[in-house]
Amino acid sequence: AVHAVGRLASRRDGKVTDMLVKAAVDEAPSIRLAAVEALGDVGDESCLPLLRERLQDERMDVAQCALASVYKLAGEPA
Repeated sequence: AVHAVGRLASRRDGKVTDMLVKAAVDEAPSIRLAAVEALGDVGDESCLPLLRERLQDERMDVAQCALASVYKLAGEPA
């Protein structure tokens, strides 16, 4: 499932972004991590609020990945 989430980033359409947004709040940390990383790669700035929320994720690896994705999308630190 994690690899599938990561591969979704290469498909840039609204349905994929919606799926990644849902995955970014999944209960499984590995799914959240993959989704947060993929959202940074998709390039959709409308995802910035969600990514900023993930900065507070209970898992440090997810929060760090969210920070990198925010930087990719916004060009600045969160």
